[in-house]
Amino acid sequence: MKRGTNNFEAVVENKGSFARLARLSRCQFVLSSMNTRVSIVTGASRGIGFFIAKALAEDFGHHVIVTGRNVTRLEDLANQTQGTITVAPADITSEQDRQSIHSVVDRVCQHPDHHFFGIVHNAGLLIAKPFDELTEQDWNQQWQVNVLGPALLTKTLA
Repeated sequence: MKRGTNNFEAVVENKGSFARLARLSRCQFVLSSMNTRVSIVTGASRGIGFFIAKALAEDFGHHVIVTGRNVTRLEDLANQTQGTITVAPADITSEQDRQSIHSVVDRVCQHPDHHFFGIVHNAGLLIAKPFDELTEQDWNQQWQVNVLGPALLTKTLA
């Protein structure tokens, strides 16, 4: 191996036309790793969602868009975090709120170094009743929050 190169460069150097492709891929990886990833965390006002959003912003350098229904807790998260967090209060079962999240993502991703990375579908609802006491309305409400809301948010952002 040549002095001053890493193992990747030494291996690539000896592979002919594949080397150019590998160097290009490596350059693209380096460039993409310098970009800011934009992630959404739903249900980020407390619990696991709160800590996932905090970790993505602080430990992984993501620009995190946090959603939830409790604006005060979302703002507290943004103020407590050493990273970039944008608060987008929303109820993912609402079409208007899903469109609002889409607008926030579009605005944040206007920055040339920002690109959309993914969604953490953390929002959820559990109606804690004995099984035989759950009503059809309870089941529908859980379905809206736990299944349909995340699916429609993903579709809205696609």
